[in-house]
Amino acid sequence: MLGPRFVPRTFLQGRHRVPHNGHHHGQHHGHHNRQHHGDYGSNLPFGAQVVKGSVREVRPGVPVDVECVGELRALEVAACGLVERPHVVGYAGVDWPPMDIDPDTYGVSVCSLVLDMSILANRTGKCLHRWIRVVKTLLLLFGCMAIQICMVFTVLRFVCNEAVHDIRLAYDHFEDHMYSGNTYNISVYPFVQRRGIGGSTGIHFNVSAFDTLGFEEQNTICRVPFSQPLFIMCVLLIWTLTCVRELRAGSDMFFSVVVRTELTHSMAFSLKSHGEFEKCELDRWGGDWDEHNVVIARLTLTMKVALFILVIVPRFCVTLVLHWVGCRWLVSTTDFSDLILNASALEFILLIKDLLFLVIVPRRTVIDLERTKLTPSQVKEPDSICVFVGTFMWLVVAVAWVLAYLGFKLSDGHYINGWQQVLVGYQWDVHNVCVDWVDKRYSD
Repeated sequence: MLGPRFVPRTFLQGRHRVPHNGHHHGQHHGHHNRQHHGDYGSNLPFGAQVVKGSVREVRPGVPVDVECVGELRALEVAACGLVERPHVVGYAGVDWPPMDIDPDTYGVSVCSLVLDMSILANRTGKCLHRWIRVVKTLLLLFGCMAIQICMVFTVLRFVCNEAVHDIRLAYDHFEDHMYSGNTYNISVYPFVQRRGIGGSTGIHFNVSAFDTLGFEEQNTICRVPFSQPLFIMCVLLIWTLTCVRELRAGSDMFFSVVVRTELTHSMAFSLKSHGEFEKCELDRWGGDWDEHNVVIARLTLTMKVALFILVIVPRFCVTLVLHWVGCRWLVSTTDFSDLILNASALEFILLIKDLLFLVIVPRRTVIDLERTKLTPSQVKEPDSICVFVGTFMWLVVAVAWVLAYLGFKLSDGHYINGWQQVLVGYQWDVHNVCVDWVDKRYSD
């Protein structure tokens, strides 16, 4: 089988047929077609026939018939036979268009601060109105952060700590009863926490002692999340992915606003309007680009620092702290139905920024937000395996966090303790003794 061959730098027009080695038409048609089609003729494979956006590859030696030449890059040529391949835009990579700003409190804060300060620097419009919107936006931002921080620490103190206290008491009583008093203390403050000697595989663990526990004790211990490891792992995974989504949004905003924007000495030059883009750029982004759109392309150093401190850092901190509090609360929940409700309540705290945006932000500001775009966090995305499967690593990281936080039991009966501090030294000895109780309690 013959390898692919390529046409020399000859530019074709209309229905004109050019032999493979026909250089006698090169000078005449090269200049004319370079204006008509651009410098695409050199990228055509030998024997390729382009018909209105599609490529037909024929046997070597057959003249090339060109009716319409588009952007053709990185075409693979079949050595023989007839193959039809549709023209694919971005075959060698994707040029990212400017990004929409997230419609939430953090997004409107970035939009308002940059847009209004740019208008004030250019001395256009009514300055008093712009200053009022800047102050109102800052108050909205600080109010959102204050509510989220208050909710996080209130949940930690009055809800999470109470649940941790209750589950520790229940597990301490379970350990003392199941091991017939053969225990050791792992903590004495604020109350004694005991663990059975030897674990569930040791000689002191008495499985039959579970039947002598009272109904309330059985009901409590068999509904702790650790009694159903797969269930709590799935819930924690969903909660972790919810927080990862928020962290990814904050990361994209950081790269778009702080890293990718150019430095400028004045906010008057921060916005890039429709007329400053090349036509080829607008064509690559699609036909829905509004002429009223502007892109945040340049920022002063002061504005970058302000946005980083006022928007990016609080968003990351609130999400990370809430994720830790949420994991602690979910692990200490002693009811399966409450476990689902608590997970939904935690997401509610994350969505406060969206709620305030929908209720408080006026329609005019929403329109400004829709017309203001961010510089993409990655200007060009190559066609590579990392691009297609790279984001899958977020799932791997989330699963790794769940296993590292909870710990897990090995097939030989031994276990690896996780980072959780709800039940320190948990010995994975609840699940097996609760199998019969769960079957009776949750049967049809």
